[in-house]
Amino acid sequence: MPKTIPSKLAGVTAPVDEGPNRQVVIKKCLHPGDYLILEREPDNPEDPFAVKALIDPMDDPWGEAPYHIGYLTGRVSEEVATALDESQEVTCMVTEITGATKSIVGVNVELTIYSVQESIEIFKRRSDKYEEAMKREQEKRQRELDQKLAFSLQMVAIASENKRKKSLAVRAFFGAGFLLMALSTFRALPDETFLTRVIAFLVFIAISALCFLPELRLQWGKFSARSKSRGHQPGSPR
Repeated sequence: MPKTIPSKLAGVTAPVDEGPNRQVVIKKCLHPGDYLILEREPDNPEDPFAVKALIDPMDDPWGEAPYHIGYLTGRVSEEVATALDESQEVTCMVTEITGATKSIVGVNVELTIYSVQESIEIFKRRSDKYEEAMKREQEKRQRELDQKLAFSLQMVAIASENKRKKSLAVRAFFGAGFLLMALSTFRALPDETFLTRVIAFLVFIAISALCFLPELRLQWGKFSARSKSRGHQPGSPR
């Protein structure tokens, strides 16, 4: 069973070198039920078992989190420091902000120390949750990439279709022009040169057909592809 220890933070009124005053941070950002971050400070010259408490508020008015707001006290600090050094799980929950009506406030906390085996189980559950979160994030990113790729392909297809239509319009213009030239030539030549008229007519008709040949090949390819796909559908007649 985890061990629960009620305690209070020390040093909540101590000055800080940088950032907002500890009292200001506590009054603005700390609430009962919040969990504090515990961090060992083995190089502390006054206490080798020093454990400092920090807060990382979601709504950070200064943008410099986390903030050091105090230390654990006396024997509690020694017990918690030993547990942290042995990689045991320790939580620190704020239970009360004392002296709220006064200029100086204090912080009461409840510490929970888990055994090594309990800490291992907590670590496993945390790892599983982390892996699930990472998996969901990867799936989300993959869906976004797929959507972007599909959109890009759609834009390329639209641009290609527009280009094809413009090209078709140009070819239709020249094809119609050559067809008119064939008719004009056929009518303009004298009757006694009938063979020459026919040859000229056929030449202009051939040139006109060449203008539409790429489009005819494209449409024939699409028709063939659709026919093959229908022929390979399960249950389709052979």
